[in-house]
Amino acid sequence: MVILDSIGNYKNNFMIPIALSGDRSYNKDNIRRYVLEGELDEAVRILKESKELDSGYPGLAAQYSRQLISIYETQADEKAYKEELQYYVFECPQHDLEHIEKLKAVCTEQEWERYREQILQSRNSYSILYPFMEAEGLYERMLECMQKDHLSSMWTNMKTC
Repeated sequence: MVILDSIGNYKNNFMIPIALSGDRSYNKDNIRRYVLEGELDEAVRILKESKELDSGYPGLAAQYSRQLISIYETQADEKAYKEELQYYVFECPQHDLEHIEKLKAVCTEQEWERYREQILQSRNSYSILYPFMEAEGLYERMLECMQKDHLSSMWTNMKTC
């Protein structure tokens, strides 16, 4: 009865057809095996599908994206590498400058100026904002942001007292 109910609600759970078919392609061990065996096209296919299916789970999508970046870098697929770096930098929370620096390395100056502004405005870059500004030599802008942050935190503290 439970199985039939689950099958009836298949639109709400993409894993049911996979479980019934015995396909374990979304298993990270399988992805690792495909990469180790050099079946990179199959690994890419699975990672792309997984990223799309798990788009509501930012941590998983970021993990898949990092794996795709690594594969594209290995394959020297410059176009796919750059596109995946853009996805990762602009759609996933940033915890360090690693992928931002990789993106900068594959951009023209004009592209980078545009991307740099997007990064500075992105909520996904908040935790690395000051190190990013320092790395880019944006000292005056960093000082302005620090002053705004200081004033807003003082205002917040005064309101709570």
